[in-house]
Amino acid sequence: MLNRVAESFYWIGRYTERIDYTARLVDVNLYAHHRLLDKQNHAIDLEGRMAGVLSNIPSEARGKIDLQPSNLLKYMTFDRNYRNSILNCLSMARDNVRSVRQYATNRMWDKINTFYLWLLGQKGTEQTPFLFFEKIRNEVLLFQSIADSSMLHEIEWRFMQAGEQLERTENAVRMMQMFLYSINGDTLKDIYGDYHRLITLLESVDGFETFRRVHKDEVKLDKVIEFLFLNPVFPGSVYYSLYELEENLKGLQIEFQLDHLTKVIRQVNRLRALIYQCLDLKGKTCEQHRDFLANIVTGCNQIGQEIEKCFVYDREEEVIENLPRKLAEMV
Repeated sequence: MLNRVAESFYWIGRYTERIDYTARLVDVNLYAHHRLLDKQNHAIDLEGRMAGVLSNIPSEARGKIDLQPSNLLKYMTFDRNYRNSILNCLSMARDNVRSVRQYATNRMWDKINTFYLWLLGQKGTEQTPFLFFEKIRNEVLLFQSIADSSMLHEIEWRFMQAGEQLERTENAVRMMQMFLYSINGDTLKDIYGDYHRLITLLESVDGFETFRRVHKDEVKLDKVIEFLFLNPVFPGSVYYSLYELEENLKGLQIEFQLDHLTKVIRQVNRLRALIYQCLDLKGKTCEQHRDFLANIVTGCNQIGQEIEKCFVYDREEEVIENLPRKLAEMV
């Protein structure tokens, strides 16, 4: 298969997962805030939540954004200057599907094109946030389900799954970064609102009900972090996503003789080992938690960069690069 086709499917997976992440992020935070409207500090709560939503946006751009919910919704959904807005991600996913029409199915194209045209039609109209973002999330899930059920589960599908799994891993970590960003101070002592924000964090990955089945009512930061990082059977956990990513890459390597994925697989395996350090964070400061999460995000970025290198893989270049090491081993 052409490298450009594999790359297109990889980015289809990443962009669709990013749309779902952005929709859940804004929707869950707004909904959680409205549950606290009868509290005296609801204005402070809203400001903290909106600042958290924008915490991954460069500071120079963040200062120009109005934190009013209606303006924030327009920015996160329709702003063409924000590269990760829902409309931009959907447009890029649609362009990638169109460029590989001969490999994708007609149902995939029909769904993503209909979704794109619907979203364009919503621009400039008044929206009910809950219904609007629920529609967006359902459209993404429907597209992913169509891809799973109508495509051959061969190299194209595997690259799309790899994109989804890597994006899901990074998004779960960014959710936790946003939670820590919303906490004032350097300690993790219980303050008013932390319980509600922990629930919001779990709901952001569709994990609140699952968490309660495992930990009952122990909604504490160390339990939440352990659940989101290490639970081996929850699809939104970092461990599960990395495990599925590694298995997918191994399948590509073995079934299609893509030996140049070996380095990527090693990096995923190392990152999966690194996440066990979250067990040592109990009682640590916010800053130490933030440093740990930043290391995980860096690891995800490095994996993404290595996967992208595979799309421009040159066998001769690899031989030349590894020649000194091979000669040293022979000696």
